[in-house]
Amino acid sequence: MARNQPDAAMKPSLPNKFLARRLLAALAAALPVALLSLASPAGAAVVISQIYGGGGNNSATYTHDFVELCNNGASDVNLAGWTLQYASATGTNWNSSTALTGSIPAGGFLYVKLASGGAVGAALPGTPAVTNTGVNISGTAGKLALVSNTTALTAACPAPLPSSVQDLVGYGTTANCFEGASRAPAPSNTTAIIRNASCSDSNVNSSDFTVTSTTFAPRSSASPPPPPPPPPAPTAALICAIQGSGATSPLVSQPVITSGVVTKVNGDGFFMQHQDCDGLPATSDGIFVFTGSTNYAAAQPGSSVQVTGTVAEYNPGSASNADTSSRPLSQISSVSAVNATSSMPAVTPVDITLPLAIGDSFERFEGMLVRITSTMTVQQNFFQARFGQLTLGAGGRHETPTNKHPAGSADAIAMAALQARSRLLLDDGSSTQNPNPTPYIGTNGLPRGGDTLPSITGVIDFGLATSNTAGAGLYRIHPTLAPALVASHPRPPAPAAVGGNLRLGAMNVLNYFT
Repeated sequence: MARNQPDAAMKPSLPNKFLARRLLAALAAALPVALLSLASPAGAAVVISQIYGGGGNNSATYTHDFVELCNNGASDVNLAGWTLQYASATGTNWNSSTALTGSIPAGGFLYVKLASGGAVGAALPGTPAVTNTGVNISGTAGKLALVSNTTALTAACPAPLPSSVQDLVGYGTTANCFEGASRAPAPSNTTAIIRNASCSDSNVNSSDFTVTSTTFAPRSSASPPPPPPPPPAPTAALICAIQGSGATSPLVSQPVITSGVVTKVNGDGFFMQHQDCDGLPATSDGIFVFTGSTNYAAAQPGSSVQVTGTVAEYNPGSASNADTSSRPLSQISSVSAVNATSSMPAVTPVDITLPLAIGDSFERFEGMLVRITSTMTVQQNFFQARFGQLTLGAGGRHETPTNKHPAGSADAIAMAALQARSRLLLDDGSSTQNPNPTPYIGTNGLPRGGDTLPSITGVIDFGLATSNTAGAGLYRIHPTLAPALVASHPRPPAPAAVGGNLRLGAMNVLNYFT
């Protein structure tokens, strides 16, 4: 089954999972600490982008101090009710507060005009959005916080940092509160400190800010927006390192370059594998590359390719009938390149015998080429004609556990768990409904429940066993070799004669109306 079907009537597919924001608590307030700014309003991120505190002093460039703000988000932000709060480098009092007003456009700037230390310097250019000449900030070391309410911060470095704090900058050698590993550098009477050209925030003051040259000025809404930050460079990583030993990838959301041998091509991507990637059984050596509607000529079964893309977790739906309650699938998406690379060792299928041992899972085989050596029995074929799926299980026909044991009993639970470790979905890897011809039809027609497969070779995946996104999930196998179904008990050509003089007629009234 392909992974990109937006139509609910088709085989289900949910959007890939993307990034989750992390919140880190501050260390003890008595020590110089590194604080990460918390999440900005949805769709926007307003940050402090320039600080000048030498206004009016000896040799000053300008007569007044100023603080500049930048909106590096995608939508305008109304600053009504926000405050710009200042404290001395080692002070505990943040009452030097400036109420902000107006709106800052997406990609735009505004600046706040503050106090003057004298008459030296030129007038600030442009028009400040806010003026508060009652706040005098240090020209060499201090602390500034951008807060989305009017509540004054307490303590030298509040811990934990309130969620209202949108950005915090500690500058100069003596500031005792700052983001990241170290403080922003110290400005002077003739220099300011300015954030990087794209206004991005790495949550490390020392990395984000530099001292300006002698030519600098506050920017306003009329200033051109900052250029977008350059995309992060992809990291070279083996497939097994991308998969990791847990349920989700340790490299999720990171751009990567990785190589492998293509084992299976599906409608919206392909599987690839690195033979004996790290030799560890807990980490999968295979992965799915989601390409959507883009076809890459280099991605042919058996070819060696190098892929550049971003690691993501795909959520195909619930897993109520599998061995865990959820089953995200690690994959490479946002693919920018698939190129042929030097020949890599051919991939040999890993032999698997079912049922899996207690505590084991198909997770460690996710995306890998395997050979199921156990005889598998067709459990049901209800979705074969519409979705190209057959439910298979080892150990013969799977009886409903509560047919044999009381519901909720230890025996019923154990039987259900055994069947979950024995079951796979045979999937044709296509999003097409009602495929023609119907997959897996034998010479004697559709397989019947109880028909068998001596072995199956294919790639392990996970997905829903029905067209309902809330249905039970199963690990599935996309065959790379045509399955050889065996008719274990073929349908008799006619019912056996039983004698008598009665006949029974039946009709499927579900199909009565056309």
